[in-house]
Amino acid sequence: MQHCDKKQFTIITGARKTGKTTLLKELEKHLRVQGKEVHYLTFENRTVLAEVDQHPDSLFRFIPAISGIKMKTYICIDEKFTDSLAGRKDIFNLSTLNFEEYLIFNKRESLVPELKRIRSDPENLSINMPELRILFDEYLFYGGYPGVVLEKKPEHKIGRLEEMRDSFLKRDMLESSVRDEIIKEYIAILQKCFHVELLSPYHSNPWWQTVASL
Repeated sequence: MQHCDKKQFTIITGARKTGKTTLLKELEKHLRVQGKEVHYLTFENRTVLAEVDQHPDSLFRFIPAISGIKMKTYICIDEKFTDSLAGRKDIFNLSTLNFEEYLIFNKRESLVPELKRIRSDPENLSINMPELRILFDEYLFYGGYPGVVLEKKPEHKIGRLEEMRDSFLKRDMLESSVRDEIIKEYIAILQKCFHVELLSPYHSNPWWQTVASL
């Protein structure tokens, strides 16, 4: 919230369905409560997106005219456009829920202080450890996407994950203009869209290090 008063663009990035739109709407609400002039614009409309991609300044043609006293205006833009905004932006990455947030979403916030106590000293014992282990196993299995976490039944969670998988792959591949099923390109796109992260193996063999650097 504090960053909004800076001159730079505030960019919220991250994988699809992590809550970027929800966060943006909360930001808009916060600014309105403060009496700020705020406009919300979505680029789901491809006509608007194409126009702004071609001429970024045309963005202001889609904003209602502001009358009366001149004041700073905030524009909340949902969805991306191709202008790089080089040197004019600060980026904030929105990840999926961590385990503490997972507990809160599942209305187990009373376990958060206990979790922090255990983390602070592994020697600490807790009568809540069995419940925490069960919840952590669920977190590892289903992940931290808010929409999936909020589903109550396992079959609904799995259905939501399958739906997200299909839509992510189709939309991300389409927007990245990939036509050939080349594994390397798919992995690169999945990295770019925050779906996977590649870890290099730890190996002291000089031959492997030479190959890995090629």
